[in-house]
Parts: sequence; structure tokens; C-alpha cells
Amino acid sequence: MNRQQLIRLVLEDYQHLDHNPRKKLHAIARDFGLEIYIEKLVGSCGGLLWKILNRWCIVLNSQVPTHEQTFAFAHELAHFVLHQSMADQLSYFPEQTESLERQANQLALKILLPKRALLPLCNPGSSIHQIASNLTLPSWVVRERLTHLRHPLRNSPLQESSPHLVKQSK
Repeated sequence: MNRQQLIRLVLEDYQHLDHNPRKKLHAIARDFGLEIYIEKLVGSCGGLLWKILNRWCIVLNSQVPTHEQTFAFAHELAHFVLHQSMADQLSYFPEQTESLERQANQLALKILLPKRALLPLCNPGSSIHQIASNLTLPSWVVRERLTHLRHPLRNSPLQESSPHLVKQSK
């Protein structure tokens, strides 16, 4: 299966689980044969994608809140879908890191909040915080996805910062 087919698979074949992002991520990971571990990681790192003895694993940081782990899970899963074929080369090309992180962020947002699932939640009077809370996601994740969709709700006040997104250079 090529990269585009993998992307289409994760964005379309799991839409019946759009209402429960964490369950959706576990289903995708299971179907790809990924092992998931929750361990104490040093620093504020939310998670890691790691290949151990020819088995791909996602390690989530037990020290970060569950809603932040969910984004980290989606981000590492996105790295697997987008970049697993380059994994051995990444240490040779560290200048690609920012671009690869941005790509993983973009796909993670689409996996967690597909347009078809997010827009119906954006009712008059709803807030980013309410939507995020209902989906057990960080508010900044919902805001970032609404920004990509150019939705007016993206401009509403937000209390959380976005610690894991790589800022795009202008």
C-alpha cells in the first residue's frame, strides 16, 4: 500500500469512530500492528514512534494529561503513516525535522477531527472548549483544526496554549 492509500485509509475507513478519537486511534494502531505503551518519558514529550526488533511501537508519556496524550497518539500515528519508509534516513537528514513534524501535525488534526465530524459540532452558542471537552481533546487542537477549515469559531477565546504544534514559518 502506498502512502496516499494509507492516508485515505486512516481518514475514511474509521469514520464510524469519529465521535471517539481515542478509540479510533487504538483501532487504527491495532490494524497496522502497532504496539502502544504508556510510560514515563523525560520532559514534556507527548510520545514517540519507535521501531524495536522490527516492531513499530508508539510510546505515550504517562506524565502528560490524557487529552494531550490523545494528540500525541494521533501525531505519532501520523508519523507512522507518512514517514515509516524514511525512518532509517531521518538521522541523516535532521534539517527535514520541522517539515516532517508539520506534516504529522496536519494529518493528526485530520484524523482526530475530520471535517465531516467537526462541523456538525460547531453550533451557534457552542465553544471550542465545549467541543474539545466532549471529545476529550485539548482546546488548542480544536482551534487549530477550525483554523485550517477557516471556520469562524476559530476566533473565539481560548485558555490553553498549543505546546506540541510546530509553528509554520512565514
